[in-house]
Amino acid sequence: MGGNKYPGVTAGSATSIAISFYYRGQKCHERIRLQPTPSNLKRAANHRAAILLAIENGTFDYSVTFPNSKNAHKFSPTQHTVRTYLAEWLANKEPTIKASTLRDYKKIIHNLVIPLFGEMALHMLTRADVRNWVAGMDCSNKRIINILSPLRAALQDAQHDDLIPVNPLFGWTYKRNEPPKEKTYVDPFNAEEQAAIIKASAGSIINQCTVFFWTGDEDFRANCPRMDGC
Repeated sequence: MGGNKYPGVTAGSATSIAISFYYRGQKCHERIRLQPTPSNLKRAANHRAAILLAIENGTFDYSVTFPNSKNAHKFSPTQHTVRTYLAEWLANKEPTIKASTLRDYKKIIHNLVIPLFGEMALHMLTRADVRNWVAGMDCSNKRIINILSPLRAALQDAQHDDLIPVNPLFGWTYKRNEPPKEKTYVDPFNAEEQAAIIKASAGSIINQCTVFFWTGDEDFRANCPRMDGC
């Protein structure tokens, strides 16, 4: 009855009221130690409404509203900035990855990621931030994949360590439309040109040119004695 009258509010037990709401893209369930009487259900509904308003305004602090909840630590604002976390992450990765990989990661993180996002709080970095960043890059899709690789891996480790609720880059890639690559134009010798080259050749060169014509050897121009006619 209470759940129908007050959305997101139900009787949890004889001594508690359960409320539910979405925060940072996740559905959260919390209990308030109140008997589920009609007046208490209304109080809980008002409490939930205040939570929703705080979330909308960006002022909701999970650890203050529900200090004993397991979600309090999960959603608590991390003290890490993107700069401090990535520096720590690189240090932890050093013993476990190849030196060449670590060197590439450091170049990307120190030269590209940190100059742009370094002072941002780690939990505030969004997919939209990264998408807008790479959209302005003048490089190939392959290069963009390589740039995003260490950042995606670092954010995944941050999620596993409960420093951020979700990895904004998980399962996401950025790919722009690229113009088709120009095909190499091949201008082979015709039969008359082949005959003229062989006629002008001498000694073993004749046999070499014959083999080049039949096999399509790319070294022909380097070996043909009539370079001015090739």
